[in-house]
Amino acid sequence: MLSLLSSRDPDLIAGQHIQAAHLLKASGLELIPTAYVLVGHDHNTAVARVSNSIPISDPDLIVSTVLAAEQMGKELVYLEAGSGANATLDSDVLMRCSAEIQIPIAVGGGIKTMNAVKDIWRLGANIAVVGTAIEQDMELFFRS
Repeated sequence: MLSLLSSRDPDLIAGQHIQAAHLLKASGLELIPTAYVLVGHDHNTAVARVSNSIPISDPDLIVSTVLAAEQMGKELVYLEAGSGANATLDSDVLMRCSAEIQIPIAVGGGIKTMNAVKDIWRLGANIAVVGTAIEQDMELFFRS
């Protein structure tokens, strides 16, 4: 149950959830309250512009958003640099976020090698989300 906590648009934070509430209840799916924290590279991606997400140049706001997510009762934080991003989340920011909260952290965006996955785990992430890299080269992580 992703809530785009990094947005300043209330519809993206909770509005869509309200519209889907009865459908989700009827689905019988297990819902995990998840803070989706999109860290835009200073709004150079379409999703960062549309969602008005946190610029990567504001690490204190990123860490505060992650802490607020835990305080709001979220059970998971998904930090994402953006689908197909050229760079992953800054290592210092990830370490600070990991030190600040007790709930699991998933990290996605810009992860292109198995070494990058290992680095993200070493820095405190519990889950590495890879998509675009695998879509482009299915064998990528087996060679790393």
